Amino acid sequence: MRSRASDASICLWICSADSPCSPSLSAAWLDAIDLAHRRAAHSLKSTAATFGAARLSAIAKELESLGRSGDVG
Repeated sequence: MRSRASDASICLWICSADSPCSPSLSAAWLDAIDLAHRRAAHSLKSTAATFGAARLSAIAKELESLGRSGDVG
């Protein structure tokens, strides 16, 4: 079983300038990573709100908004 660290390294390599992969594959990887981050922020926002953690929910909402606008980097 691969570790998450090795998965992250593979993703970074695919998206790097040294990768022989096509630009469209690199773009697809980056889009998938962005989507995963937005989903995680959305889930955290909802869960935090359910448990009454309003400040955490607000922070997660901001992260989700940044992810949608593409302004995370």
